[in-house]
Amino acid sequence: MASCAQVESLVQAYVDGELSAAEKAILEEHISECRMCTAALKRQRSTAALLFETLGEHRLNHDLTPMVMAHLPEMDPNHVRTSHDVTLRIKQQSDYRYLLRALAPAMALTVLLVLGMMLALSWPPEGPADMRAVGMVTHQEGKILRSHESSTDRRHVALKAIVRENERFETDGDAALMITLAGPTLMKADKNTRLKVINEREVSVEIGQIWLNVCKDQRSFRVTTPSGDITVFGTVFNVEVTPDSTVVTVETGNVQVSNNVAFTQLEPGEQTQLIVEKKPLEKSQVDAHDLMAWADTIQPDPDAQKYFAETIKPQTVKVLRAEQVFVVDTSDHTVHSITFEWEPRPIIGNHCGYNIYVSDDQMTPLFKGHIPGNVFLDMERNEYELVVPEGVPIENKSVLHISVVPDTTTRAIETPFTEVAALSL
Repeated sequence: MASCAQVESLVQAYVDGELSAAEKAILEEHISECRMCTAALKRQRSTAALLFETLGEHRLNHDLTPMVMAHLPEMDPNHVRTSHDVTLRIKQQSDYRYLLRALAPAMALTVLLVLGMMLALSWPPEGPADMRAVGMVTHQEGKILRSHESSTDRRHVALKAIVRENERFETDGDAALMITLAGPTLMKADKNTRLKVINEREVSVEIGQIWLNVCKDQRSFRVTTPSGDITVFGTVFNVEVTPDSTVVTVETGNVQVSNNVAFTQLEPGEQTQLIVEKKPLEKSQVDAHDLMAWADTIQPDPDAQKYFAETIKPQTVKVLRAEQVFVVDTSDHTVHSITFEWEPRPIIGNHCGYNIYVSDDQMTPLFKGHIPGNVFLDMERNEYELVVPEGVPIENKSVLHISVVPDTTTRAIETPFTEVAALSL
């Protein structure tokens, strides 16, 4: 049985098809039982493939013999009898111009091969297919690490680094980070923050503090936290996540916040605390500008911003609407449930789910619900009933305001609703 050292010396020849039948058999028997050598063979094949593509435009596609013969040094025909005479005469030339001219193609090829090997060694590993570019690091200071959800590899973050879907970022105790997302949306992360960029319109914060200036779009922008979610269409706000709660502060625009049992709308200068199972969500007046002053010290690098504008383009939005609002007449009856109707669409794929927000005639939040996307897969079905939760009596209300917002986590096929109605007891 061959050793790993012996196999290692044969790998390149194996990839190039230069081994004898015996050597090939010995190597294949070894790698079938040795994971380390199997991995080495895969790396060598990847490197060879990369070199093949990188040097593609320089590959030889014609015979060099006529060119070489035409540029051989001029010699006395009486002294040229055999090919050996030609070789000897070339070696004895005192003028190195001929030698350099003859070696130039080989020297150029050698340089290209070296560059190709350096490129292969420094080229970052190919990520999963879903790693679409959605932003760029436009401010970086201190120690910041990044990783992808499908990998345990953690790397340091550099200015102008491309941000891709489903990447996590961690800032150290003296670090600060700014990511400009396609749109553009500006996001600043304070020290000791862990977050995940799901896509250009959704971010998840595990711990720490972020500041956001969200560009207006037909799609909602969503921030998820362990204690609740924040949904906006375009605004400036701050999110601070601790192990027990999430505090949301709004400077401009309107922000909708929700936990698992309640939701509310925040206006400029308002703040609320999200805690699991807590209702109602109480709002307070605050000096938003003062509370968010920490973000003023984090400013984008001009060169990085310019590079972002040239590199990251906004995604083409095919969704014509991001939210539907229905006003339902209840005629002061006690409401038991709300029904949603649609026209079945014969489309095979991942259908979008919907978040439902129900308010009364004074726009006071009542409850939130969710329609899962899989209900739209049944072509025989065209209705969904959302039951009013226990402890949320809906009575003596003249109308209900019902907001239907696509669940951006699915980024899938949308289904327009044709009618929404309230069912009484």
